[in-house]
Amino acid sequence: MKQKYTLTVANSQINIVTETPKSEIDSIVGIVDRRIREIHLHSRSCSRTDAAILLCLDYCAEKIELQKTVKSINTEVERLNVQNEMAQKEIASLEREIETLRAS
Repeated sequence: MKQKYTLTVANSQINIVTETPKSEIDSIVGIVDRRIREIHLHSRSCSRTDAAILLCLDYCAEKIELQKTVKSINTEVERLNVQNEMAQKEIASLEREIETLRAS
């Protein structure tokens, strides 16, 4: 069931409606708020809005890298699945050969 929350991030309030549990929302808000404050503290000439934009850019770049990593892992899993199937066929073939040799 969707819930309405009022969030405060970097001294700005925003209302959201989501099915995400309150505990998850609080965790996300905490991370985002801390990062915006860190960026703002390290560069006083950077406004909170600029810090939020930089944070978004950083998270998007991280998401893209993670997507590349997931794609690479999925490709490796597919390759290993093919190798596994080939190995299973080879094992079955060798087991048949062993049975044939035992029978003769």
